[in-house]
Amino acid sequence: MYIRVRFNQQMLSLLMLVFGGFPATATLDPSALSAIYRNWTYVNGSYDGFVVPPLAGGFKGQSLTDTAVVFEAAPEDQSSRSKWRMTYLFFNNTPGGYGYETAMASSDDLLEWRFGEAGDHGIVFHRSAVPGAYDYGGVTFGGIHFNSSGLRAKRVLQKAGGRYHALYGCYPSRDGYEAGNGGQGMAESEDGAVWSRVSATVPALSGGSSKLAPWEDRVVYQPFLLQTDDGNYWDFYNAAGTNSFGNPAEESGIANLPRGSFPGIGLNRSEWVRNPASPVLPSGPAGSPDTAMASDPKVFWDEVQKVWVMFYFGLGDSTHGHADILIAFSTDLLHWEKDTTPLYEAGGHPMGIDSQHAHKISIVYEDDVGYLFYTAVGPKGRGIALLTSKPLQ
Repeated sequence: MYIRVRFNQQMLSLLMLVFGGFPATATLDPSALSAIYRNWTYVNGSYDGFVVPPLAGGFKGQSLTDTAVVFEAAPEDQSSRSKWRMTYLFFNNTPGGYGYETAMASSDDLLEWRFGEAGDHGIVFHRSAVPGAYDYGGVTFGGIHFNSSGLRAKRVLQKAGGRYHALYGCYPSRDGYEAGNGGQGMAESEDGAVWSRVSATVPALSGGSSKLAPWEDRVVYQPFLLQTDDGNYWDFYNAAGTNSFGNPAEESGIANLPRGSFPGIGLNRSEWVRNPASPVLPSGPAGSPDTAMASDPKVFWDEVQKVWVMFYFGLGDSTHGHADILIAFSTDLLHWEKDTTPLYEAGGHPMGIDSQHAHKISIVYEDDVGYLFYTAVGPKGRGIALLTSKPLQ
């Protein structure tokens, strides 16, 4: 096991529940379960096909837009009267200042988005200004604490201790693109619009250590936060290391936090515990769509099919250098059955904006219509594209 915490009875109970308390996943048919997520309609967005363009916000040094997280505005959020919010990252491509920061957009209808209304001209979470800090190089939201794990539930922020919280991916260096060993921090907010870090010195998870399991001993990447009905917390995240085939790869695993411990950041240490069942979503064998990357897991309870669903992206032998949107299913959050046929392949958008990559989803439902946002990469740059479960009139 790769656990370095002081155990109390509550933690031991959680570990028994998480590591040994669930039965193995029952036999599932991923191809049948994935059918309701296939054949959705590509939306021709207002920005050359994108709904959020590569230079959304027009920030200094900006070269791209990536990693949408879509949700309903908190009641305290006065930055806009619109119902919807989207956090997204942009990359500052200024030499000597490379790295991500997190911005926010707003929308009335999930189709047309406005920028620059919240925070610092649209930036709602800055990277640290302190050289050597774990998030000096960049910050990108991924694991916002929502009030329900239901796929079709309203995507509403959940307060804990009077504040909203979000796990975020981060990097320590400004020397290049995603430079350093990565990691995760915890942010908090009073209004769901402007955010600050819970701790300037204590990350939730760190990367790049020989003491970590081989699958994640190089870089820790993006989190996704899930709270189950029993009150326990799950951080699904991807990391870079060596897979079971002895090859460099990105795979996805879990860290856990018992109920009552949230947000899990103390004065001197993090209470988040890496789950030794990880990687729960390993990279695939030769010929699969995720031999190199099984990354960016987003996990929800499918209320219709009564099963956990994970959207993730894969890059592998059968994707020919492109990232595709993939899907897997589980009954216990630990054992996952993949559908080896991608949900949506790079090059599917009729405007050609995702010819290189289609990946990193965010999904919400409104009026019985699913809106699946994803990062599209192609000749027009890197921005946010959209699929809907029904054609929009």
